[in-house]
Amino acid sequence: MKITELILHNFKFFTGTENTLNIDTKNVLIWGENGSGKSSIYWAIYTLLQCSYKDKDGIDAYFTEGHEKNLINIHANAGDPSFVQMNLDN
Repeated sequence: MKITELILHNFKFFTGTENTLNIDTKNVLIWGENGSGKSSIYWAIYTLLQCSYKDKDGIDAYFTEGHEKNLINIHANAGDPSFVQMNLDN
C-alpha cells in the first residue's frame, strides 16, 4: 500500500484552499524554507495514522476550535472545515 495523494484543508500551515500533494513516485523529497509547511505534511500523515487508534473524542480534539490539541490553521475562518485526506493505491 502506498500513499498516492495527500489533501490538506485548513490544517496547520495550509490554508482554506485544497492543497493537494500528488505522490506518483517511489521516493519523495520534501524541501523548502523554514515555515513553508514541511512539518505540517509530516503532522498530517502522523495525525491520520494516529486517528486509526483513537476514539471519536480523541480525533475531534485535533479539529475542534479552542481545544488545546487542535491542529486547525490559525488563519482559518470560523466554521470553515479543517481536514486531512489521504488516498492510497489499494
